[in-house]
Amino acid sequence: MARIRARGIEYRSTPHGPVDMEINTQHGGRIVYWNEPDGHVWEALTESYARQPQKRTEDDA
Repeated sequence: MARIRARGIEYRSTPHGPVDMEINTQHGGRIVYWNEPDGHVWEALTESYARQPQKRTEDDA
């Protein structure tokens, strides 16, 4: 985030929402999105929301 802020890059908390300069914390980590000048959307996250750890059961032991 320090590098994004230092470069003055506008960021947002949702992939295609308005620039709100906020960090999304809904999935247990921190996620920000920003656009390249050519329109590509970038995402930086601290915790994967796609690969959540599986809970162990007694059958796994």
